[in-house]
Amino acid sequence: MMKYFKNELWLVGVFFLTYNIGVGQSIETTFFDSLLLKYDIPGLSIAYIDNDKLEYIGNHGVTSQDTKDSIRANTVFGAASLSKPAFAYAVMKLVEQEKVDLDKPLYHYLKNEELEKDERYKEITTRMILSHSSGLPNWRNGELKLMHKPGSKFQYSGEGYMYLAKVIEHIQQKPINQVMKELVFQPLDMKHSSFVWEDRFEINFASPHDYTGTPKPNWRPEKPVIASSLHTTPTDYAKLMIAILQKKELETRTFNEIMKPQIKISNSLSWGLGWGINSSSKAEYLWQWGDNGNLKSFAMFYPDENRGMVFFINSYKGLRILPELVEYLFKDTIPEFSMLERSMRIRSDEKIMLSILKKGYNSGIKEFLIPNSNLLDTTIATERQLAFVAMQLKWRKKYSEEKRLLKAIAETFPASFKAQKGYAAHCIRHGYTHEGIQYYKKAQLLEPHNTDISNTLHLLTSEELNGNVTFTFSDYLWGSSVSVIGSFNNWSSSSTPLLKKNGVWTTTINLKPGTYSYQFMVDGYPMLDPKNDEVINENGQISSLLKVE
Repeated sequence: MMKYFKNELWLVGVFFLTYNIGVGQSIETTFFDSLLLKYDIPGLSIAYIDNDKLEYIGNHGVTSQDTKDSIRANTVFGAASLSKPAFAYAVMKLVEQEKVDLDKPLYHYLKNEELEKDERYKEITTRMILSHSSGLPNWRNGELKLMHKPGSKFQYSGEGYMYLAKVIEHIQQKPINQVMKELVFQPLDMKHSSFVWEDRFEINFASPHDYTGTPKPNWRPEKPVIASSLHTTPTDYAKLMIAILQKKELETRTFNEIMKPQIKISNSLSWGLGWGINSSSKAEYLWQWGDNGNLKSFAMFYPDENRGMVFFINSYKGLRILPELVEYLFKDTIPEFSMLERSMRIRSDEKIMLSILKKGYNSGIKEFLIPNSNLLDTTIATERQLAFVAMQLKWRKKYSEEKRLLKAIAETFPASFKAQKGYAAHCIRHGYTHEGIQYYKKAQLLEPHNTDISNTLHLLTSEELNGNVTFTFSDYLWGSSVSVIGSFNNWSSSSTPLLKKNGVWTTTINLKPGTYSYQFMVDGYPMLDPKNDEVINENGQISSLLKVE
C-alpha cells in the first residue's frame, strides 16, 4: 500500500512517522524536514520506489515563501533536465516501431541548416544524441557549432536533444508535446505532466527561490523545450521510472539498450540512452539531475534491486541535500560528475551576498577584502560575480549597500570600463551628480571614443543644452533618479539622464527626423510618459511614441 506523508502538526502532539524501506532499514519523515531546515530550502516533494512499486510520497515545506502554501501531492514542479530521460523513452518507442533507427544519421530524416557548413554533422545519430556524444554543445553561444567529432567522446548537450526533437516532429508530423502525450504521458497515466505550461497548473505549482530564499517568477513555457521544459510531479515521474524497472510498454531488448553504457566518462561513470549510469561500490544505478537555476531535481534507480527515488526542490540550493539523502535512503554515494558538482556548489557571489544581508555591509564584506585594504580580493570573486551581487542588492532596494559595493568594484578594477561606468550610473540615478560625473570621466579615459559616455557627460555638465527634443518629467516627485530610454539610445538607462531643475526632471537632446519609441526609467522602473497619449506596441512592449520632423 502506498503511503502519503506530509509535514504537519496533528491535533494532539507531533507524530514522528516511520516507514520501512528495506531489510533492517526505515526512514523517519522528519528526516526530510531536517534537510529543509539545515539547507534553508522552502520545499521538497519526493517519491520512493521499492520492489517496482511507488511506496512512499513525501511533501514537505511550502510552494512559496510569500504565500506559505503547503506542497501537496500534485504540486507541479519544473523538472529541468529530467525532461531528457522522458523524451528518450518516447524515442525508444519509435525505435521499436521502426520509425527511427538508432544508428541512421539524422540528416537522412531532416537536414540541419545551422550545421551544414560542417560535414561532420552528417555523422550524428539518435544513439549519439541520447548518450550525449553528438559533439554538439550543451547550449550554443551564438552560432551553433560542433565541438568535436560526433561519437568520439562525451559532451553533455541540450542542443542535441533539441535537434532530435525537430527530427521526431518531422517524422511524426506532430508537435513534440503531442508526441510526448501520446507515447509517454497517456500510456503511463502521467496526468500532471506537460512540456508546455497549462492553465490548470496555476492552482498548485512550486515557485523557484534564489539562494537568499526570495521567490522568483516561474517559467511558463509556451513552446516545448524538450531538453528542459517538462513540468511534472514526483508521482508522475516515478511512473516513468517504474515503467523502465518493470520493462513496461517496451520490449526487453529495448530496455537492455537503454541501460547499456554507450559512452564512457570515467571508470565509474558512463552514459546510456537518456540516463547516466553510475557504478558505485554498492551497485549500479541509473540517474539524471535537473538544474533550471532556482529549481532542482534528481532521479535515480537500481535496476537489479528494483528501487529508486525522484525528488523536486524549489530552491537554488536544492541539490546540496543529495549526498545525505542518497546515503540515508540507499547507503550509497552520488556520481562523481563535474556538472552535478557545479549544480551543488556554493558560489562566491552567494557567499558575499548572504554575508552582506546577514551582517550589514561593513562586517559582511570584510572577509572578502584584501587584508588591511579597501580593495576586494579578486582571488575570491571575479568582477562579474561582484557585479551580480550589486545587481542583487539593487533588486532588493539595498541602494546604500549597492553604492558601496559598486565603488569598491570600481576601485578594485580601475582599468575596467564597465566598473567605472556602473558606479557612475548608480551615482547619477541616486542624486550623487558630482561623483557620477567624476567616474564617467574615468570611464571616458578608458574608452575615449565611446559616444554613449560623451553624450552622457555633455548632458550632465552643460549649463545650456541645445537640441530639438526636450523631455520633461514632473510626475511622481518621490523619484530619486530619472532617465529616458528608447530606440534612439539602444534602451540604455544610463545614456540619457534627466536632471532636476526647479522641481522638474528635464533634458534636451538632438534626434534625427523619424519615429521613436521611449519610456522613462524612474528609480529603475520603466514608465510611460504621463503627458503623451500616443503609444506603440512592439512585440508586446508598450512604449510612448515620439515623432521628430
